[in-house]
Order: sequence, then structure tokens, then C-alpha cells
Amino acid sequence: MTELLLNPESKIKVQAELSLVFMNARAIGIDSDVWEEPMAFKPESFIGSKLDYKGQHYEFLPFGAGRRMCVGVPLAHRVLHLALGSLLHEFNWEFDGRIYPKTMDMRDRMGVATRQYVPLLVVPKRKQHKTWFAWKFMFAM
Repeated sequence: MTELLLNPESKIKVQAELSLVFMNARAIGIDSDVWEEPMAFKPESFIGSKLDYKGQHYEFLPFGAGRRMCVGVPLAHRVLHLALGSLLHEFNWEFDGRIYPKTMDMRDRMGVATRQYVPLLVVPKRKQHKTWFAWKFMFAM
């Protein structure tokens, strides 16, 4: 970069030669040549797999690869399990009454990140844990 700043003529030439390349990472993620039933949600299909999302397998291109890999992957790997586990442990999740499993719109819309075309609305219902009842009983005595 320093060389280019010191030589404005070279910088202009390099800028003219550069082009932007966009790649559809989602298309790779749903490629039937790579994945069996790519549109089905089957997390168990990764059990025993040799694929690793941490940088060398291009099937996981949304995370990047090699030296250009997402720097947040190690943190996300640690936090995701904790956050998802906590949410699943503490709440029973239910549809909000306007939507049912058979009527869910599973289409996606493209942007910086892939999102559902119609957002999923669910209602968390707090679970009553047995330990809570044990504490309540102990203090009632």
C-alpha cells in the first residue's frame, strides 16, 4: 500500500485493473453435488463427518477459509453452545398462534445475511424446574 501511495500513477493503474467478484455462498451451501438433500435440516448428517468449518473446507464458505477466515468463529463456537443450550433448557418454545408448522413459509431472502422471508414468531414459556419447587418447599417450612 505504501508503494501505491508513493506512486499515484501506479495506484491509478492498479485501481483500473481491479474488479469486484461476488460469489453466492448460499448456492454452495445448497448444492446437491456436495450435500445430500441440501434443503433438509438434518444436523445429524455431520456426525462422523471429516468436514471442519474452521477454515479448510470450502463447503462452509460463509465462514471464510484459510487466512481470510472469520475472526469471530472461535468466540461464536464457544458462545453459541452456551446461549442455545440455555434458551432450550429454560424455555418451552411455541408458535404464536398465527402460524403452524404446516403453514410456515420457509423461503429465504438474500442480503448481507440470508434471512427468512417471513420472520419466525415464537413465544418462550418459562419452564417450572423441579429445583425451584424444592427451594420453595424448603423455605415454606
